[in-house]
Amino acid sequence: MVNTSSVNNYSSKTKNDSLSNLSLTATDNSNSDLIKKIQVGLRKQGLADVRVVIEDEYVVLRGYIPRGRMADALITAHQIGNKKVKNELLER
Repeated sequence: MVNTSSVNNYSSKTKNDSLSNLSLTATDNSNSDLIKKIQVGLRKQGLADVRVVIEDEYVVLRGYIPRGRMADALITAHQIGNKKVKNELLER
């Protein structure tokens, strides 16, 4: 006689793992789309040396920007990303 409870547990576990992988992929895709949109917005502002990373609920800006352009970078990232912005930028 076959133990069907272990088969059912394996089957539901496999389904749950697949679903969680799909949700992670969807989040990764939406994050990469958001990163691209923010980078395009920053480039339009003339800020091409900025790296954009999504960490939890933050948009993190890293890199170098010209002196006096900090506010432009932060406002652009906040408006496009609609998230809190963590500033790790350095002016030069």
